[in-house]
Amino acid sequence: MSHNFKPGDLALVIDASIESNLGMVVELIRKTSDSTITLPDGGRVGNPEMKVCWVVAADGLVTTNKLKPEPFKVKYAAVPERCLMPLRGDFAPEQQKSREVAA
Repeated sequence: MSHNFKPGDLALVIDASIESNLGMVVELIRKTSDSTITLPDGGRVGNPEMKVCWVVAADGLVTTNKLKPEPFKVKYAAVPERCLMPLRGDFAPEQQKSREVAA
């Protein structure tokens, strides 16, 4: 499923192997299906199945790797596109607030 994401969009993480990432709002940086994804901070993420992913940024993202099996926080990550929901259009928080009626 393609949401026609573009760099700079905000998205909600709707599927994640690390529970604390669920519901996190992330900024989309770039789309890639490279087998090795280089993050803005120089980190690298393996993508052996070459899934369509977005490099994302958010404070408090949590990940693990072979060298650090315990979860740790990162600023950047690669997230499969299927795990993201757009936060624009009908989903945008600003539009939702404008639809609310004061009692």
